[in-house]
Amino acid sequence: ICRRAVEVKRMDIKLRAEQAGFHPILQSVPTDKGTLHKVYVNPKLDRAEAQALAAQVKEKIAVDGYVTRYYP
Repeated sequence: ICRRAVEVKRMDIKLRAEQAGFHPILQSVPTDKGTLHKVYVNPKLDRAEAQALAAQVKEKIAVDGYVTRYYP
């Protein structure tokens, strides 16, 4: 059940991001504690632009994220 709840939350964030006009990218990463689900939004090359985008994400879809490098 817990695994299902994580998947539902991940898909909910993806849907809310799409509805707010963002382009979400989902990525699952295996770790020694289980699978970590990451949701990337509108990759930017400039760090200042990425930080401004993170503020928009927090405001529009109430997700407190952080700026990180995206490895496809």
